Amino acid sequence: MIELKHVALTIDSKKHAVQFYEQVLDGKLIREFEIDPDLVTQIFSITVSDKIPVMLFEIDLVQFEIFIVGDQTVADRFDHMCISVNDMNEFKKQCLTYGLSVSVIPKGQKELVFIKDFVGNLFEIKQRE
Repeated sequence: MIELKHVALTIDSKKHAVQFYEQVLDGKLIREFEIDPDLVTQIFSITVSDKIPVMLFEIDLVQFEIFIVGDQTVADRFDHMCISVNDMNEFKKQCLTYGLSVSVIPKGQKELVFIKDFVGNLFEIKQRE
């Protein structure tokens, strides 16, 4: 069983994020954080010089992770979906069986796991709790 955790998209400014996700879609800002340039490179294969701000909104139990990216030439490279799976190890084995690459990125005490489908769509994978 797979569960959708969040959808990650980009927008050009915090102002536009609030206007769209809070005011137009009637969502609630859950939290804000930043992603370090090194982690951006490891996850998305993009070189940036500054931290990337991220705003997490919730709308009717769906979470939207909104990356604030001024450079629209690379903005779509941040887009991904996050899903959770029942058995992370089994899921990674299944991906490898089909020739899909599995990226495991250390982050403190945790690991971030990302896969791309056959045409390059990016998925963040989490172990279901």
